[in-house]
Amino acid sequence: MRLNDLINQELGRYRVEALIGRGGMAAVYRAFDTRLQRHVALKVLYPQYLADDDIVERFRREAITAAQLDHPHIAPIYDVGDAEGLFFLTMKLLPGPSLAELLQREQRLPADRVVRLASELADALDAAHQRGIIHRDIKPGNVLFDERDKALLTDFGIAKSLDAPALTESSVIVGTPDYIAPEQIDPRLAPYGKLDHRADLYSLGALLYRTLTGHRPFDGPSQVVLLAHLQMAPPPPSTYLPDLPPAVDAVFAQAMAKRPTDRYSTATALAQALAASFGEQHMAGVDDRTEVGVVFPAAALRRDPHTQPTTQVAPAPAEVAAAEVVTAQPPPYRNRAALAPLAALVTMVLIGVLGINLASFVQS
Repeated sequence: MRLNDLINQELGRYRVEALIGRGGMAAVYRAFDTRLQRHVALKVLYPQYLADDDIVERFRREAITAAQLDHPHIAPIYDVGDAEGLFFLTMKLLPGPSLAELLQREQRLPADRVVRLASELADALDAAHQRGIIHRDIKPGNVLFDERDKALLTDFGIAKSLDAPALTESSVIVGTPDYIAPEQIDPRLAPYGKLDHRADLYSLGALLYRTLTGHRPFDGPSQVVLLAHLQMAPPPPSTYLPDLPPAVDAVFAQAMAKRPTDRYSTATALAQALAASFGEQHMAGVDDRTEVGVVFPAAALRRDPHTQPTTQVAPAPAEVAAAEVVTAQPPPYRNRAALAPLAALVTMVLIGVLGINLASFVQS
């Protein structure tokens, strides 16, 4: 079945109108709820995954996990079900952009907006963490905005509940390479070998770094980026923005510390430190007028060019080469041809030293 085949069809009580987004495991449609007479976002699991019980269960758990989180900055779930042999869930549809689309258009955001974004996402993450839920895939494509420009965190498809049995074995790494925490690459780096909420804090730091500077913490092929997360510190934000207060560099150094115990204790602590580093003018709180829901941009009616699929890597590295954490210099990635020898070298290191099977990269 092609993605467009569902358009103008009915899936249970939902009349499908348009394809507005696609991800690693599911496509998202604008649909009309014929029972409640309202438009919704309809997320439908790709048919090729229907035979995989683990993926179906993960999809079902996304709805259950998100339904536990009643928060103005977490996108709510309306319904979950199956019809015509397909599994789906529905969410509120709002007309704002995603952070990924915003960054594609504007490259980076001004400091005051980054501080506000940090506060809103921190509120959402702390609410999830207090319920024992780790998101594990914080990235711009999973941050959406409503008509009041308030941020909403979405896509708990690979979230881990500390109280629930894991769907993913410890030998499998789940996350997005650009924003993944070191302990998600090598579980032995996690406190007592168990992933906790501080993995999300690292990813939040990486997302805010990208939003503030216009640069990802590390650039290059996925294998180069993964190794950098394990062994290198990103260039200080002031490398790209020389006029930043020195305290901003210190905030990101702590947020993206390799050892989880060296990071902030909560997302709110990170957000408050970031606001303080810019000065008192950024310390204002966020009001609670946001109408919650999932936002899908009008541009998503076209082929979504900015969504980076979540990547699953298996198996986890058996051994991590001892290396001193160093500060990376701004990489000359404008010359992509110059990366080929480096990528080849790092690939051999990852395969021969870390034991990562690079051929096992699959979309989740």
